[in-house]
Amino acid sequence: MSTEADVRSAIVTQLETDYADFGFDNSPGNIKAYLPEGHEVEDLPAYFKATVSSKKISRVIAVRVTFEEVLFTTNNQAERTYNILIQVYSKAANDGSGEQFVIEGARKVLNSLRSINTDLSNTVDFTDDFFISEPTKVFFPELEEMMLVELTSTAKAAGSLVTY
Repeated sequence: MSTEADVRSAIVTQLETDYADFGFDNSPGNIKAYLPEGHEVEDLPAYFKATVSSKKISRVIAVRVTFEEVLFTTNNQAERTYNILIQVYSKAANDGSGEQFVIEGARKVLNSLRSINTDLSNTVDFTDDFFISEPTKVFFPELEEMMLVELTSTAKAAGSLVTY
């Protein structure tokens, strides 16, 4: 049975493989296995910085996978569901390029994940459709205004039933 770490690793590894599709100059791009909330506030500018077209800009793709499990079991088995959250961030810009990047970035994330199919490299049985949020402006301490699009989905654990 896969864990949330296995699912997250499959997603991050695939996105890192396609780093150039997101405009990053260098492998593995600025793909993070955790959200900005998990990073120290005073070091957030470093978390967001990426090299794009030979310039340092604020752009990151962040992945979080958590799980839900039925509390009560039947024959010592319970169903596990993974909650997948992928955040695409880019610096807001007067010409709208930050907003356009997060919209296009969300589409490119989906295209990348299609390479590992709905079973996410055999870590889950299947993944539901992704919901894609509208672009929003967000603010972080010590950082410029950022545009954000979130992709959310659920997936049933490989084997779906956890044996206890």
